[in-house]
Amino acid sequence: MWVLTPERVGAPLSEPVSRPSLPASPITQRPVFDAAKALDSARAEPQARIERDGSTFRVAVTKSDGRPGITFPAPGGGWSLSGLSAIEAKVKNTGRRTLNVHLVIDGPGADRTHRQNCKISSQRLSPGEEKTLTVSIVSTPPSPVEWLQGGKAKTYRYPEVAEQGGYNLPVANAISVYVYHPGADYEYEVSDLRACRDARRL
Repeated sequence: MWVLTPERVGAPLSEPVSRPSLPASPITQRPVFDAAKALDSARAEPQARIERDGSTFRVAVTKSDGRPGITFPAPGGGWSLSGLSAIEAKVKNTGRRTLNVHLVIDGPGADRTHRQNCKISSQRLSPGEEKTLTVSIVSTPPSPVEWLQGGKAKTYRYPEVAEQGGYNLPVANAISVYVYHPGADYEYEVSDLRACRDARRL
């Protein structure tokens, strides 16, 4: 025999229930990409030579079957790209030949040959010409752990950049400006490396 009894309901809450807190994790300790700090990590790839003048780098590459150029490696664990919509750098062709140059964001396990876990932007520069290379970043919501540790709820719009082929990983291991398989010597300058904030994030 079943006996139905009314549900016991407690007193109304006077304040909203706070969400649970989580202990700190390595996710929150990953630094967001900082261009000023990235400049200090600059290194020359094989078959390349770099010279720094403030925030500008002069790069010289020689004939190679590799990807010589300049690389800005992230600290251990990589950079977080949270809140960023793009990485940009100005490149000026200071040599005498037309230059095909590339800006790339490399993620964990990046494979540039097969375009996996990386995103590449390319430009063709005549001698003396300067252009801005841009790699867009897909805006992604935080993980549940990051959201709980964030302190405040936020609203995230659908990442419209995804269909345009932006970089779609939450972490970057390195940023490079390079020449692919140069058949001769080339010279160029890299300046104004910067991150663009994500205007779509509310």
